Amino acid sequence: MNSKEKKWNVLRFTLIELVTVIAIMLILAGIALPAYNGIRNRANKTKAVAEIQSFVTAIASFQTDMGRLPKTLDELVVNPGAGGKWQGPYLQRRKIQKDPWQNDYVYQVPSKEGGAGSYDIISYGSDGTPGGTGNAKDIDNWPDDEE
Repeated sequence: MNSKEKKWNVLRFTLIELVTVIAIMLILAGIALPAYNGIRNRANKTKAVAEIQSFVTAIASFQTDMGRLPKTLDELVVNPGAGGKWQGPYLQRRKIQKDPWQNDYVYQVPSKEGGAGSYDIISYGSDGTPGGTGNAKDIDNWPDDEE
């Protein structure tokens, strides 16, 4: 075998190795990506639950100080100008953040669930629309019997 044939044999062997490594990497990526998406979805849900709970705590403080529920979530961070009763901001951030899927939290007074004197805070989940299942399931401030 001359030197030119040896070079071609080495080159072919290197190409086979390269294709094999790429195939293995694609297989590993195919396994890892669904696991990553599952972890990210659980993290988003956990974050939304925690943020809704912080709204509930802030609304309780606002209601204690002001004697009423806020008309909007913005009243938790911006003084509504109702005398000297407001002791806010009631949230650490000075701005109402969007939910983990970059949709606005929905705040409804009175609540559709609990009647007079209550409220709803809702994240519509990954689809951003009411209802849904799985990752698109709504997350709210009311106890969930299913979990």
